[in-house]
Amino acid sequence: MILGGSILQLPAIQTAKEMGHHVITVDIDENCIGFEYSDENLKLSTLDYKSIKKYVEKNPIDGIMTLATDRPVNIVAKLASDFGLKAISIEAAKNSTNKAKMRMILNKYNILMPKFHVVTNEEEFLKAVDDINGPTIIKASDNAGKRGVRKLKDNASLTEKLETFKYAIDNSLSKEVLVEELIIGKEYSVETITWKNETSIITVTNKYNSGEPAYVEIGHSQPADITYAQYLDVKNIVNKTILNLGIENTACHVEVMINDKGVYLIEIGPRLGGDNISTTLVKLSSGVDMVKASIQMCLNQKPHVERQFNRGSSIRYLLPIGGIFNGIELLENVSEYMDFHELIILKENGYLMNGLSNSNDRLGYVIFSGDSREDAEKKSLIAKNNVKIVVNKFMQTNGGK
Repeated sequence: MILGGSILQLPAIQTAKEMGHHVITVDIDENCIGFEYSDENLKLSTLDYKSIKKYVEKNPIDGIMTLATDRPVNIVAKLASDFGLKAISIEAAKNSTNKAKMRMILNKYNILMPKFHVVTNEEEFLKAVDDINGPTIIKASDNAGKRGVRKLKDNASLTEKLETFKYAIDNSLSKEVLVEELIIGKEYSVETITWKNETSIITVTNKYNSGEPAYVEIGHSQPADITYAQYLDVKNIVNKTILNLGIENTACHVEVMINDKGVYLIEIGPRLGGDNISTTLVKLSSGVDMVKASIQMCLNQKPHVERQFNRGSSIRYLLPIGGIFNGIELLENVSEYMDFHELIILKENGYLMNGLSNSNDRLGYVIFSGDSREDAEKKSLIAKNNVKIVVNKFMQTNGGK
């Protein structure tokens, strides 16, 4: 059973089918793409624990998983516990999908993190901002895709501060907001598999974002441009984080920031990374199929995580620039470029482009592999720049920065 039937979960549905499994997909959207590929479709919210449990009581399953999204992780954990299936524990799921809980637990250990406060009202928020006394980022404690995330403007007025708080708390299910010191440095993610308390770091990913205020991700590439000494520091902080949160029997997507003070833990997601990182880029750069490994774990089978080769991979997103989206035009046929993997458009004609506030605002993406990270990045950037966004009755502009 796979919770989620969007394009993010499609790789798991397709891979499970290729492995010969009977796939049940759960999604509230009856038109989701996953329903076209699965054997059975359940039109239920992925957060509807009671209804999904009722179905499984009548129709036993061998495994359950989700990927690329945090909120169903807790449902996976609860159902796995109910039916004796292999998955992350309920406690570890709670502690790692809530940014506030994660920070408070890891603060007890020698893990480098931003200074932070957890707040629930305006008075606590203003005191926390004063205490940080520097560049500050505000986050909803339990959302994803950069929803509820904003950098607080330097020298923000009281009104602007409270507007930022409202945006974050409105996007928080728990109604908790994280007020954090903004760490300046280079951002990376770490893709891992933890099986029976042993963590394998599959790769480290370069991450590129849109900058303030929302820091939406606009590209990724592998392998990361870090030194071996930095890799060892990354490995140490990731292993300590996973161990102290009690995470096992799952993939993880860990975000870190590196500067001259060291490696900072920023966030962790106890599931495969989204944005095609774990599902596509890892496979193109290393040969490791993290989707297949995750399916193996949920079926209580040892995951295969041995690296097959060393190459590069890169994804670049097409970004909104305002106006009405009316498709794309190609200046060159990018699919004929060497090492082309795919060009995907996520929005339909008529979509209103209101700027880039979270990952759902992105229009599409292009993915390339290469002999190295630099080679793959070069190809993906050239290809992206040869995709024209058609706007407002065929007025054209490029695909974003």
